[in-house]
Amino acid sequence: MANFRARARTVDLLGRQQIAGIPTAVSELFKNAHDAYAERVEADYLADDSLFVLRDDGVGMSGRDFEQRWLVLGTESKVRGQRSRPEPRPGYLERPLLGEKGIGRLAIASIGPALLALMRPLSESERRQPIWGAFVHWGLFEVPGINLDDIEIPVERLGTKVPDADAVRELVDVFAANLKSLPKGTDAELIKGIREDLRAFDVDPRRLDRELPGPSLERDRSGVQFFVKPTHDSLDAAIRARDEDHAPELTTTLIGFMNTMLPDSDPPRIEPSFRIHRQGDVARDLIAPGEFFTAEQFKHADHHIKGRFDDDAVFRGTVRIYNQDPVDYEIRWPHGDSLLCGAFKLDLALVNPVEESSTMPATELAALNAKMEKLGGLYVYRDDVRILPYGRPDHDWLGIEQRRTKHAGRAFLSHRRMFGAVSLDGERSRALEEKAGREGFRDNRAYRQFRDLLIFFLRSVVSDFFTGAGAKAYMAAQEDLKAKAKARREREKRAAERRAAFERALVDALTPIEAGGPRADVDEVVADLDAAIADALRSDGDQGEAIAAAERRAHAAITGLIKRYTVTPPTGFGLDSELRATWAYYRTLTDALEDDVWTPARNAVGERAGAALAEARSGPTPAQRLRALVVDTSDRARDALDGERRTTGKALERTTSTVRAVMDRSLRDFDQVSERSIAELAAHADSVNGDLDDRRREAELPILEAADRGRAALAAVAAQLRAIRATPSGELEISDLDALDALEEEVLEWRERGAAELELAQLGMGIQIVGHEFNASVGAVRGALRQLKPWADANEGLQRPYRDLRTGFEHLEGYLRLLAPLQRRLNRRRSRIRGREIADYVESLFERRLEKGSVGLRVTDEFAAHEVVAFRSTMYPVFTALVDNALYWVGERKGDRWIELDAADEAILVSNSGPPIPGPDRERVFEMGFTRKPGGQGMGLFVVHEALRTQGFDIDIVDTDDHWAWRIRHSDDE
Repeated sequence: MANFRARARTVDLLGRQQIAGIPTAVSELFKNAHDAYAERVEADYLADDSLFVLRDDGVGMSGRDFEQRWLVLGTESKVRGQRSRPEPRPGYLERPLLGEKGIGRLAIASIGPALLALMRPLSESERRQPIWGAFVHWGLFEVPGINLDDIEIPVERLGTKVPDADAVRELVDVFAANLKSLPKGTDAELIKGIREDLRAFDVDPRRLDRELPGPSLERDRSGVQFFVKPTHDSLDAAIRARDEDHAPELTTTLIGFMNTMLPDSDPPRIEPSFRIHRQGDVARDLIAPGEFFTAEQFKHADHHIKGRFDDDAVFRGTVRIYNQDPVDYEIRWPHGDSLLCGAFKLDLALVNPVEESSTMPATELAALNAKMEKLGGLYVYRDDVRILPYGRPDHDWLGIEQRRTKHAGRAFLSHRRMFGAVSLDGERSRALEEKAGREGFRDNRAYRQFRDLLIFFLRSVVSDFFTGAGAKAYMAAQEDLKAKAKARREREKRAAERRAAFERALVDALTPIEAGGPRADVDEVVADLDAAIADALRSDGDQGEAIAAAERRAHAAITGLIKRYTVTPPTGFGLDSELRATWAYYRTLTDALEDDVWTPARNAVGERAGAALAEARSGPTPAQRLRALVVDTSDRARDALDGERRTTGKALERTTSTVRAVMDRSLRDFDQVSERSIAELAAHADSVNGDLDDRRREAELPILEAADRGRAALAAVAAQLRAIRATPSGELEISDLDALDALEEEVLEWRERGAAELELAQLGMGIQIVGHEFNASVGAVRGALRQLKPWADANEGLQRPYRDLRTGFEHLEGYLRLLAPLQRRLNRRRSRIRGREIADYVESLFERRLEKGSVGLRVTDEFAAHEVVAFRSTMYPVFTALVDNALYWVGERKGDRWIELDAADEAILVSNSGPPIPGPDRERVFEMGFTRKPGGQGMGLFVVHEALRTQGFDIDIVDTDDHWAWRIRHSDDE
């Protein structure tokens, strides 16, 4: 009797050669981790070492599991009705099976030839489970003439600790014994290549466990880990983007592994990642959650199509255009009675990529456009797990881009302006069978029906709402958006021009004020008055009248000076933070001018004129003199008011003319449309039969639309005119324009804050990543130093370099320990912090800089005893930033250099011997980007202010008896 026998090459044929590529293979491994109830599965590619590592935290495997399940092709665990798969993890809901054929695990062979597998099963009792290891080189399965059972794969119990490189070498050597029993005539080059790979397999899982974040087998944790070295060249190609407009193939294949883009999505059952590590670069996750479409982005998209296709191929759902109310939409597919693929959901978001046609904020739209350019499309999910390759921009499975190429002017859809998901039920969609290579569904009847139905639906919904006869709501809303965008651009342009003119006026006024110009000017006015009085007293004419006239000229000159240095308050535009601070500083100076210059000058003029009139032979009485001065002031003020009145009158005439033109044009346009419609009725009177209602609606529609346009235009004008209103006393109330200016200032402030917080978030993420990499590197450097010590002990020439290297490393490691309290995730509990602790921290951190700069750190008894309840991760960085800032400015001064930490009146005071902060800078010193330090980023004090604010503290600047200080106190302290 004959039997089938399986050659070793079967594994190569069913595994590596069946999988479409490395990205698809990794996706299969992610699915295996999902089926093992893992919450995390993380791939790391160490490019410089050509090493691929994949780890999960699932239920793991024992050596027996590995032999009976992993090493058996076509296991029954994924056949309906069979239960040889692991039982659901305790405390977890049962998960749908993602694999179907039981050979997906062999896809790992497409990543690289040599594989080390480590695994620890989930413990079902308190008994500790060991770690098991296995090693295989897939090149052996390419050798012709040998059977599967001829190859011995070592599966060893490795103890409870993660194995090191020596333990791995023993596994490799056991596998290498297979090479001795190969049949004669085996390809020598193939065997040579296998031997070289085995010699080069220097993987140290214990070291990698310390250096790589993510799932670990330490501390009795369960899971499976794969180590592949070397990797195939195609992996490097898969992680490189073709250009800046395209995402890497690996990203487009693996991203969105779980359906997380929809607002009503369940939390993902498993969270995958794929990080790239290169020497000198920060690790980068190609499929980080933020790289894919988020639920917030879906929610904020311009248009939404949501609904469900039932078993009878009827779509019932809603279509929402911009921010309008959703419209119910039902449509039946005319080419079939029932769906072989079963009922499914559709959620689709559409975005107008041009800013003036979108309701999304410009920054959010730009970010989403960039994402849609690389990742846009309609994805397919079964049981919330992505089916490949649907959603990839290069896979036009619904012919969307093909139709757009043929009909660019009429086509509405494009992957660059859409993203969404088709959600299939695993049980009901079994007729949709995946191909062996896991690259899409088989082209069977169920798939063709599924695809054709979606093509029909997309064409229909676009025609009914966006391009055809039903596009009225969309077109009207888009025109409204464009009109508002145009008005906004014009207003922003006018506001920018006015803002620039206002800024120039402020600078023109501030420059001479700061230089003492007003005082010099009034001194000149008083000197001219003295000269005029002297001339009058020497003259033979009416001395009193001459002196009174000189007095009036002096007062007029002072009024003119005040006008010269006066800047009109801003109207018609908002102020950004910098300009607002400059305006506040200007008003502070002008208030001081009134008290210190203008009032004393007026008094001096009056006193000098009064004294001179007492000496004069004749002159006006005090009452006459007073009246003349007031009348003169009144005349000048009236002239100024009359000038402004004439300007306002001209503006009113222009506005009236414009409003009348709008009124006349609206009526004229309506009459033209009405007359044309009625004339067309008369011209076709003979063709009117029984369809009176339809003909009436057809004729009335353009008339009513013209009336609506006219009413809308006039209503907008009327609304603006109503903004000018007066109180019963005749005074103008705050107008809509004033409110708009205030709103614009608020928007500018939020924009600045948003930009600052985005920059901080990016900086924080960068620091977190760098910190992690630094932490990981510390262990490696420490180990290298231990290995180097015997060499240094034995070689006198190495002893000094070794000692210097160790000293420098220990200094860096000390800094790392000092920075540990700043990690927010480790310090999210408020605690009572004494000033002495803060001072000790600051002294430890800045010890070398304080000593190098000859700066003394003074800590008063009041500060040492002061206590504050706060997060250490907030307070320590605050004092770090303040002392760092002080060290720079103190270093710019000669003489005694000091920084003082003090406390008084329930407040903390931080002062230093550096230069004082100028008046205008005190208004802006906490703004993001403001700095006087050459090369500074203007970030430190902003971070201090925001960190304290979020924890209920304020920081400001106060003057002390002999200097100035930063003051930190609770927000509710007076």
